[in-house]
Amino acid sequence: MTVREVAAELGVSVPTLYRRLKAEGIDIKGLRDGDTGSLTAEGASIIAALFSGSGDDKAVRDIIGGASQGVAHDTACDDTALQVEAAVLRVKLEAAEGEAGRLRAEVDSLKAERDRLLTLLEGEQRQRVQLLEDGNQRRRGWFGWFRRGRGTD
Repeated sequence: MTVREVAAELGVSVPTLYRRLKAEGIDIKGLRDGDTGSLTAEGASIIAALFSGSGDDKAVRDIIGGASQGVAHDTACDDTALQVEAAVLRVKLEAAEGEAGRLRAEVDSLKAERDRLLTLLEGEQRQRVQLLEDGNQRRRGWFGWFRRGRGTD
């Protein structure tokens, strides 16, 4: 509903309606829907309640009833939209669970590969240590007789 429609139902002018809202300290922006800019059902009810003592209570009831019907229609549309959104989210959840399972399997295979590589690395390190220890022994060769004379043997 628009402000003009509510004013017409109540039998007042739009400026009168705005003046009454201002006098009551109500901001019209808080009564409007952010997406459409039209009055929400609650906003229309608040405006109608401000004019309930003006004599035409039938108009006030009509505004409140119309707002309630709009809410019922919006609720039905919202219900369908929510069901569709829930179905989409279920599919996304199943896909995410499948991806999580695949990633867990990949993590397990990477851990096994890491363990295998660590084992190979430890073996390589043992071989290097053994080779280094073997290299520290004295070698006898062509010039070995020079070392004998100096007492390094």
